[in-house]
Amino acid sequence: MINLPEVVVNNVAVLVAAVVSMILGAIWHGPLFGKTWMKAAGVTKADIEKDKKEMPMMYAITFVGTLVTAYVLAVFIGWVGANTIALAVILSFLVWLGFVVTSSLGPVVWEKRNQQLFLIGVSYSFVSLIIMSSIIAVWPA
Repeated sequence: MINLPEVVVNNVAVLVAAVVSMILGAIWHGPLFGKTWMKAAGVTKADIEKDKKEMPMMYAITFVGTLVTAYVLAVFIGWVGANTIALAVILSFLVWLGFVVTSSLGPVVWEKRNQQLFLIGVSYSFVSLIIMSSIIAVWPA
C-alpha cells in the first residue's frame, strides 16, 4: 500500500489560477504573439471567423484542461510544501522542463512541426505554470 501525504487543496485558489492562466493565454496568443502564432500555424483570419461558432466549446475544453493542471499543481505544491513564490517557481520549472518541454519535443522532432509553434507553446506553458503555482502556493488554505 502506498501512503501519500495528505494534501488540502484550496479549490478557490485552483479556480483563480485557472482563470488567470486562461487570461494569460488570450493575451499570449493575441496581442503578444498572435500574428506570429497564426503565421506559424498557417491560420488565417478567415479560419478564425469560420471557427467562431465552435470557440465556446474550444474554450470550455481548454478551461477544463487548465483546471486539471491547476489542481495537480496544487497537489504537488502540497506534497513538497511549496508555500512561497520562490518555491513555486522552482516547482514550476521542474514540472515545465520534465513534463511540458519533453512531451512537446516529439512532434517537433518526429513530425517536423513548426519550431516557432513549439517555442510559443512551451514559453506560454512556463509562464502559466509559474503564475498558477505562485497563486496556489501563497493563497491561504
